[in-house]
Amino acid sequence: MDTYELVSDYRHDNELKESFNQLAIKTFNLDFSDWYKRGYWDEKYIPYSFVHHGKVISNASVYLMSLIIDGETYRAVQIGTVMTDQAYRNKGLATKLMQQLWIRTNMTVI
Repeated sequence: MDTYELVSDYRHDNELKESFNQLAIKTFNLDFSDWYKRGYWDEKYIPYSFVHHGKVISNASVYLMSLIIDGETYRAVQIGTVMTDQAYRNKGLATKLMQQLWIRTNMTVI
């Protein structure tokens, strides 16, 4: 059985960032290159990815934010860019990533 490395917060790793981008293009026809160049990938956007042989094969990202509801401020997490390379689907990778997001961000439901 293959093993996959879980990596996160790799905005300064150009190889992983490009691999993430290629998967986004392949999956959603969405190119993040301009978004990177404009500085939008900051410390609030955190991808959690499985990597196999140096290539991002599955991803779920969080964007950390605050919400104000009825005058109360809550720490919130937006989940996005959930994708898995077609060759690696049906292995439960997205489920495992979502479990990691839950654990690592200490999410609660409001």
